[in-house]
Amino acid sequence: MNFELTPQEQARLDSAGRVLTAAATEAGLTAPAEIFRELPSVKLAVLTDDGLDVESALRELRQRPEMAEQLRAQELKEALSNAGSDLHADLARMNPHQRMTYGRQLGAAKPAPEKAKLTADEEAIITLTLRNLPPAERISAARKAGLV
Repeated sequence: MNFELTPQEQARLDSAGRVLTAAATEAGLTAPAEIFRELPSVKLAVLTDDGLDVESALRELRQRPEMAEQLRAQELKEALSNAGSDLHADLARMNPHQRMTYGRQLGAAKPAPEKAKLTADEEAIITLTLRNLPPAERISAARKAGLV
């Protein structure tokens, strides 16, 4: 919504955001609060005195392009957990090379895990510790520490 909200409308928006965040989390989706402001169901709930239709809002949320990757991952997870799914039949027909290629493509589609940032003091301590290691172990230890 690209206009000023009254305090009552802002309270409705905050309430709808909390309810929709909880419902989305329960459905296995994570979405930033800014997306909720764009949903027609949320706009209707905020600008009128009608309550939020959570099912309709979740349906609209699932149709957003930003949610497509999460939905694909969720469907894939469900298909892999169900032994009788078509995906398992497709995997059974693949040769080992095709299965490995498919697995690599799935792994490449996942975002890389975020590494914890080291403080300057922690990095200095690790660097001093690395100096005392034999040359063959330094690179391995530096990778484990997140320096390389």
